[in-house]
Order: sequence, then C-alpha cells, then structure tokens
Amino acid sequence: MDNSGVYALTLTPYNEDLTIDFSAYEAYIEMQAAQKPRRIFCNCGSSEMALQTAEERLQLASATVKRAGGIEVFATGNLEPTRKAQIAEIHALEEAGCSGIVLVTNGLADDPGALLEEMHTLIDSTVLPVMLYEFPGRRPHILPTDAFAKLAATGRVCAVKDTTCTMLGIEDKIAAAADTPCAVLQANIPFLQDAYISGAQGICGTPTTVAPGLFVRHWEAFAAGKQEESQRLFEKILCLDFALLEGYNVSAKYLARLLALRFPEFRRRAFSAACLRRGGNSLTNAQKRALENWFKFAIDNEILQNFSN
Repeated sequence: MDNSGVYALTLTPYNEDLTIDFSAYEAYIEMQAAQKPRRIFCNCGSSEMALQTAEERLQLASATVKRAGGIEVFATGNLEPTRKAQIAEIHALEEAGCSGIVLVTNGLADDPGALLEEMHTLIDSTVLPVMLYEFPGRRPHILPTDAFAKLAATGRVCAVKDTTCTMLGIEDKIAAAADTPCAVLQANIPFLQDAYISGAQGICGTPTTVAPGLFVRHWEAFAAGKQEESQRLFEKILCLDFALLEGYNVSAKYLARLLALRFPEFRRRAFSAACLRRGGNSLTNAQKRALENWFKFAIDNEILQNFSN
C-alpha cells in the first residue's frame, strides 16, 4: 500500500460555552476533503484532542468519516489513562468507520521497553493500519530510533509523524523505515523541502488545517520531479506557515472563518506556552487585521482556496 502524501490535520470549532459545534465541524471537514489529501487525521494535537473526552473524540471521528467523501480517516486511540480504556476507544473508532488508528508515544520515549510493550499490545488490538505520532503534548515524546525501527519492521505501521523538528531526527527515521511500508511524514515546515529530498514521503503539519490542497500540489510536483514548481509552491507554504505562527491554533480558526466557513475561534485553553505569551485563547484586533489583509494576498496567489465561490 502506498502511504505517501498529505495527511490533513483538523481543527475543532467550539461554541461560546466550549461545547463542540458539530455543524461547523462537518462543513469544515467537507472543505478539507474537497482538497483531496491522502488521508485526514482527526483527533490530533491541532484539534485539541487532549482536552476532549473519549466520547467527544468518537463523535468527531464519526463526523469526519461521514463528511470525508471516501477519503481515509485516521484518529488517535490511546489517550485514555488505562490500557483497557485505550483498547475500548480503538475498537469504537474501528466501528465508527476509521481507516487507521494513530498511537501517540504517551510520554514513554525515555523507556523503550515500556514504549514497545504498549505499542505492540495496542497494534495487536486492531486490524487497522497504525500511524505513530510523537505528540508533543505528552513528553518525552521522541521515538528512540531502535524502538521505531522495531515497530516499523512489524509491517503494521503505515506512517510516523516526526516532530523532532531536525533533519537528523527525520533522516534517522527514514533510514530505520527503509524496506518497510512505513512512510515518514514531516511536521516541521521549514525543513519540509529538505526532508522530501532526503526521502520523507509526506507531510502532516499544522498548516494543513486550512490549506491541504496547497500541500497536495507541492507533494505532487516534488514526486513528479518538477523541481522549480515544487520550490515555488514550497515558498508559498512558508508564507502560510509564517501567517499562522502567531497565535496558532486560533490563527488557523480565524483563517477558516475567512474561508467562507462559520467557524468560531474559541478553544478550551491556550494551545501552548507560546500562545499564552502571545495573547492566550484569542487573537488581538491587530492579529485579526493582519490575517484579513494577508487573506486577499493568499487567495490571489493561490495559497488558499476560497470556498465562497
């Protein structure tokens, strides 16, 4: 199976009382799916999965499958505190129609034995392909290379989302995954083009929450050997990444609203320490105005696709 390509991440729209706005979410998933990513990864860091209950995550996964138009949906299955609850969530995601299960490293990266024991047990609990995710929300999170190589060698791991944000880290995974079905996916945007040149097989990064189509064009150009077009598209990707950095993930939610969606900006708490320093759970008026002015440039230069037309 070809596991390469764009794995589009998702955002979660909340009502003012911080319940999930499922109507807005379904419209958003339709927008994501229309841009034809390889897969949609819901229940991820950008969707604020760690701040949601297992029931809410299941509802989001079900809604994603419903609106994905046949695009494969992957969802995280091992956030609950007990192994029994993790396996129950994995089975519920299977029944909801997910095509793959994502397993986070769960803060076990400094204990390879415990990490491998948990991963093998959970992999064996599902018939679906598994994607590994170095989720920064539960540290230490970076997979030891030897442990990753053993997991990739099982043939059950279809992809890994690398979040080392270093070329050395992703190159180690590319080497470890050689001759296995596991696609190494880059999450760091500045190193994206370099990672592709080194053998990474796709992207699973935060700007895919609003522009998976741009990343699809970039990956297809690179895979086809169109170097100049690939570089030009990468420069547009960098522009999008810079636009989102200040106040992510609310910045992405605001762009989703500008993309003709009814998308509330609320989130359950600050996405990161950096967001706390930059205004917490909301954008300043200046940040909003900057995104509004940049939005026209992004549409005119085919960085974003306007779905109001």
